[in-house]
Amino acid sequence: MLRDLPFGRVNNAHRREAPRAAWIHPIFTDAALGSARVRSQAGGRRTRVGHLPVTDYAETITLIERLHRRFLDVLRVELERLGIDQINNVQSLLLANIGDEEVSVGELMTRGYYLGSNVTYNLKRLVEAGFVEQQRSRHDRRVMRVKLSERGHALCAELSAMLARHSEALRTRPDVAPLPELNTRLKSLEAFWTEQLTRPPGVLALGDLAEQYLTPGAGH
Repeated sequence: MLRDLPFGRVNNAHRREAPRAAWIHPIFTDAALGSARVRSQAGGRRTRVGHLPVTDYAETITLIERLHRRFLDVLRVELERLGIDQINNVQSLLLANIGDEEVSVGELMTRGYYLGSNVTYNLKRLVEAGFVEQQRSRHDRRVMRVKLSERGHALCAELSAMLARHSEALRTRPDVAPLPELNTRLKSLEAFWTEQLTRPPGVLALGDLAEQYLTPGAGH
């Protein structure tokens, strides 16, 4: 089943656009960061960041978001191809993240990123459209649990088939990096960001980022 696939709403799905350069926030520009100084916690000394390719890091962040939205576009078109207009692509993501399980609304919210959506409202629409069944938990009547209906399972099977076609097509594209390698790099970036959440107060992430990830020839 689909599990971590992002969906969302993008207009003008059929319009082909030339690739655009990623928008870079001014805070990430070399001019803004070239003379930045960060204080290391050890000894309180100051270390100059220097002119580092911080815009590469910013572009990575921007591309992740842009790819998310682009794939939402792909999925919206797939729903149209299947003749499904009762639900949108955000709602189909909810279906995919329910999968073969019975889950609570809280659990569902932790399984994916639902761009600009209200999960409770979208679940209500899915129930009304016959894609999801819901019932109160036997252990806590305040908690609603949801599972796919037969119709919901059928749609998830169609979306899984689409992913299989995409995966096979990507294997023959020399211009696309091997997905296992790409996934490994993205997981490393996720681990780096997770590390920043646990940093002691007053320790700037930028210092480690510049030194470990952005310095040319630093092993990345």
